[in-house]
Amino acid sequence: MAKRILSIIGLIFGTIGVIACTVVIFYIWSVSFRLADATVTLFDVGDKMLHGAGERVEQIDSRVQSLKITTNEIEQTAKNWVKKEAAEAVGSKLHVQEKAEALLVELDKAEKWLEITEQSALVMQHGIDVTQSLGLNVDVEPAQKLMTEIDGIQTQLDEGLEIARNISQRVAELGDEKLETNATEQIAKLALRVTATLGLIDGRIEQIKGALQKLEVALYHYEKEVLMWVNLTAWGLTFLFVWLGAGQGALCYLGWRGFHSHKPTADDSQAASTP
Repeated sequence: MAKRILSIIGLIFGTIGVIACTVVIFYIWSVSFRLADATVTLFDVGDKMLHGAGERVEQIDSRVQSLKITTNEIEQTAKNWVKKEAAEAVGSKLHVQEKAEALLVELDKAEKWLEITEQSALVMQHGIDVTQSLGLNVDVEPAQKLMTEIDGIQTQLDEGLEIARNISQRVAELGDEKLETNATEQIAKLALRVTATLGLIDGRIEQIKGALQKLEVALYHYEKEVLMWVNLTAWGLTFLFVWLGAGQGALCYLGWRGFHSHKPTADDSQAASTP
């Protein structure tokens, strides 16, 4: 009788164990799929941010190349002022005024695009910090390089804007009479400084492009690494609970066999009633 009770207990707990292990395995893969989807979504956002930052950097680069032409025109026009008659000099002055104003507008646009790029870089930096806190070995050098170059461009754009304002102010202060050599040379030198500043910005833009490419490659690598660990964890837990479930199944089977092997038959009942 005691063996039969133990068999019933083994059958009940074995059945419960098998069901519990099955439910846990289902839950593991449900969580795994959700984590994988969340990982892909998160890295897709990062990838889109990188592409967006890259497009804005290309826009800034294109704008810088255009501004180089504008400043060269200002420089050459200012140098030729003293060689012209008064009427021609007035026309040159108006031309330089227009170019100086255009220079201010375009530099301001480039600065605003850079601010958006900086915001994207800050978000990426925060994402890298979070990834590091999760234990992933993340190379922070490209992101740090990106922030350094953006800060450098910001400083140089501010300098370029200040010089462009000086050019506009100096041109506005000039009268319509024949221009003096000293005044035109000063304007030409200011334009040359803007050109030099744009050249420095151009070099930094190339550094930013390189940093963005490294970040894009790293992002792809880290996405694959995270997905690999998610899948490995899911499979490891699955094998563990399959093993536990197999033990519970064996307990259930033994309980079932014990229950039926100790079930009283008609012969046993007749033998028990015979004096």
